[in-house]
Formats: sequence, structure tokens, C-alpha cells
Amino acid sequence: MSVRRLHGTAEADHDVILVGAGLVGAALALALAPLSLRIALVEAQPLERMEQPGYDERSTALSYASVRILESLGLWGMLADHASPIRHIHVSQQGGFGISRFDAREVGVDALGQVVPNHRLIEVLLDRLPQQPGLTLHVPARVTAVSQDGARMRVRLEGPEGPMDLSSRLLVAADGAESPVRALLGIGVTRRDYGQSAIIANVTPGLPHGGRAFERFTPEGPVALLPLGERCALVWTVPSRAQEWALELSEGRFLDQLEARFGRRLGRFQRVGRRQAYPLSLVRARRMVEGRAVLLGNAAHAIHPVAGLGFNLALREAAILAEVLAQGHDPGDRDVLERFEQRVQPYQDRLIAFSDRLPRLFGQRFPGFSHARSLGLLGLDLLPGAKTGFVLHAMGLDGAMPALARQTDPGARMETGP
Repeated sequence: MSVRRLHGTAEADHDVILVGAGLVGAALALALAPLSLRIALVEAQPLERMEQPGYDERSTALSYASVRILESLGLWGMLADHASPIRHIHVSQQGGFGISRFDAREVGVDALGQVVPNHRLIEVLLDRLPQQPGLTLHVPARVTAVSQDGARMRVRLEGPEGPMDLSSRLLVAADGAESPVRALLGIGVTRRDYGQSAIIANVTPGLPHGGRAFERFTPEGPVALLPLGERCALVWTVPSRAQEWALELSEGRFLDQLEARFGRRLGRFQRVGRRQAYPLSLVRARRMVEGRAVLLGNAAHAIHPVAGLGFNLALREAAILAEVLAQGHDPGDRDVLERFEQRVQPYQDRLIAFSDRLPRLFGQRFPGFSHARSLGLLGLDLLPGAKTGFVLHAMGLDGAMPALARQTDPGARMETGP
């Protein structure tokens, strides 16, 4: 990969400075490629391919709309052979009689979403980045100062060979939940500690998963299983106090405890791989736009992993940003960035509220709540209108979709919905 090393202190001028070359930042860089912009992509960590980790590889759940975005970016053809389709979704609660089932055939598609190994997704993005005209990579480089000077954003970088100054008409921060750029911009956040941790691992079921994804709600938190080859990717939410307990259990005891919560819809679990734990909290920036700067991905919102919404929301927002930039002449113009906020805010509010309230709703232990939730799941399964609405929500097809999800060129400067 061609990487531009930092040298000297002369200022380099760009249209867009994009900080963060993770999944969201790299996808945005590719989405902006047709717009003939001069882009500086800044990343604090070396851009290295992940070794294929075998059984323990981590994965990302992509909604149907996200797959279409990746298709429009010309990436899906390199990912499809490594993906596991989600053809059915099964939602239930521990100790309750209600179940909701969703099938891709009911909405006329082959799959509601796809599960892709992270190493392959990163590999495909890294292969494409150096091919983009007008893109300069500053790796490794850390942002140490940010300021706005009229119609320019000025950014100071620090790297192995010393400092460098960049300027641009727009600054995009996609540098994670603890975003240094967000802090330098003076944008505060709201936080809610869920008092929970996500235990992440891969497990081997006793029966074939058949392309089924499961969301099983328990009083302590949801248990999600996603198809991943012949295995399943597990996200088991436990109280924070139980994090070390879940990590230190023997393999057999861990699988017994998982089965006690999930049941035997997939038979007896045969194996669990390496376990990792991540404390869960809702972190949301007080605003996404500050002057000529925009926050994306976890820099704007880190949400509960229920239903795997986080990356799909971020990718949708990146696609919308590319679309609105294609419709303006100045990427940092106030009207352009206001249009971006108006496009993303309503959907973002709905998705964050959904991911925040759903686990808490199923965690309530008041008398009668369990039966009410079961009736709700049963009703969702039996009412065609409600069921279709939920499926479209899970597929990312509700609301005004970005042009890339409709598989049209964002550079066509088309008029879009609100």
C-alpha cells in the first residue's frame, strides 16, 4: 500500500480531511471517490491486514441495505463468497411462550442480511484505498490540534517524522467512540452505562443453523446467535458483575450456561472459541456537526449491540454524507451539512431509541410483563403489516434510503426525500 509519510511543517490543502481509516472511514473514502475531491485520510494505527484467525475470527452483521451499499461501491463481489446469508430471524424470550419468526422469502429476497468475517471486510477495503485518485494516506499520524479559520479547517498532525499541518473545506471524524477529534472540537457527549458487558465468541451448534439468526431475550440481557459458516457468532449480554465469571468458566460449563438461556433449538453446543468481553454503554455526541466538521460512526454514537444495528447505521450515514456532498459545490458549506443532518437525524433517533429501549423492556421483571411481552411477540408474528414493517426495519429499508442503497450513483445529483 502506498502511504504518505509525514514530513516538514508546510500546510497541505485538501477538500476533505477524513480522520479514521476503520470500516466506516474507509467506506466513506471509497464513496467519495467519484466526486473528484482531494481527500486526506488520516489514521493513527498502521494499516495492516488481519491474519485469518480461523475458528475465532470476528464478524460483522450487514443489513440488506448495507449489502446494497457495498455492491454500489464495487466491493460485494469480493465479499460474497465469504459471507453467510441470514435467511430467517427467530426472536423469543426466556420463559415466555411468544415467538416471532421472519423469513426472507416473505419479502421476496434471498437473504435479510449477511454476516461477513472482519478480516475479509478489512482486506477488501485496504486493497481498494490506494487505487482511489485524489486520496492521500497519512499513516500513522495522530491529530493533535483542530481549528476553523473562515472557510477552512486546519488540522495539526504528529507522526514518526514530525508535525504536519493540513487544511480542508470539510473535516470528517470517524475515529471511534472515544474520538480525539470530537474532544478537540469541543463536542460533548451523553453517556448511559448499561451495567452490562457483551461476551463475544464463536460457537459450534449441534444442529445446522440453516441460515437462521436468533435473538433470545433473557432477564439479564439478550443472547444473539448469527450464522457464520458452519459456526455461529455469539453475542451474549451479561451483567457487568458477571463478566469475569463468563470469561473464566470452563468450556463445558460455559456451553451449559449458554444452553440454559438459549435452549436447544440448535441442539447441544459442541465448542466455544476464544471469548472477549466489551463493557456496554450508550455514548452519543451532543451534535454531529460543528462548523465545517462532521462526526460519523462511533464518534457520533456508540449503541447497544442488540440486533447488530451500529455499523449498519454508520454505513448508512456515510452513504448519505457522500450523497449530499455530491449535490453541493463546497463540501463544508452550512447548507450542505444541514441537509445531511436533516437526512440522518430522524432515522438515527429511531434506531438509537430502539436499541436503547428494547433490552430494557425485556429486562423488566414486574409481574405480568413477561406475559405481555410474549403476547407482543406472538402478535408481531401473526399480524402481516406489523411483521413486514419489522422486517423492513431489520433490513435497513425503512426511511429515506441513501442513493447507494438504491444502487444509483450519488454523483448524479438526484433529488432525494427528506
